[in-house]
Amino acid sequence: MSDSNRIQQRAYEIWEREGRPESRHAEHWAQACHECEAEDGAVAMPAGSGDTAPSAASMAADATIQSAGSGRMAGARPA
Repeated sequence: MSDSNRIQQRAYEIWEREGRPESRHAEHWAQACHECEAEDGAVAMPAGSGDTAPSAASMAADATIQSAGSGRMAGARPA
């Protein structure tokens, strides 16, 4: 699993654990980065992202859109 996919998955897990709140994607992404970094040293951020969390549009395109009727995010693995 690439670092960005790992961070994405961790951010999704944080989002679920916190009750799926809206408008907190940047916080969840940053927390996921810190957690992954703590696990294995330095985690590379996705190209072009610098030290910032991805935009809402980027997150929506990647994995934060809930699948219609599924109750989970698109591209996410079931628990």
